[in-house]
Amino acid sequence: MPSNPITLEDAIALLVSQATSAGIRLTRTKLVKLLYFVDLRAWEQLGQTVTGVEWIWHHYGPYSPSIVEACERMAASDELEVRETSIYYDPPGRDLVNLVRTTLRDFGRLAPAKIGDLSYETEPMRRLVASGHRGDTIEFESAPPSRSDVRSAVNRYKKVIPPDSGRDEGEVATGIRDELAGLAASRRSATRRMLIDR
Repeated sequence: MPSNPITLEDAIALLVSQATSAGIRLTRTKLVKLLYFVDLRAWEQLGQTVTGVEWIWHHYGPYSPSIVEACERMAASDELEVRETSIYYDPPGRDLVNLVRTTLRDFGRLAPAKIGDLSYETEPMRRLVASGHRGDTIEFESAPPSRSDVRSAVNRYKKVIPPDSGRDEGEVATGIRDELAGLAASRRSATRRMLIDR
């Protein structure tokens, strides 16, 4: 990620610029869905989202009215041309450019409906669909643990399991994941209460 903070408008301009360069036509719906995948990949790889928007589960998957509002502001100030082309944009950093390029490579030529279908296969959406409702916020929880983090946790967890239990590392890792998944709703509820109480 760039050392200087980027704005939502930066992320939109970069995606539009890269899509235009790649000959990919964007609609507003497709732009929103692609930005979800940029945020998802940034969260998976870097532990933070790029856009900083609050994603909600809308009619056809992830959505953020903030993106639509930003596009309208950018169009009104001639920063974004609402057609197949865009103005030249100087991207904020190589890591973000790579995230956008790989997202466009993987999803850019797909129809918005197909991108929406694929969004339902992502971890944040699966969690929300399992326990939430349309209109709920899509939560990008803390960054997923690295493989070394998982190995370290497994080794610590194995120490509390009797050696004659017959459980291997895979079973232990599954136990840890299940235990954490079981606590997710409680953690989310506690966090919301703490935020509301302040």
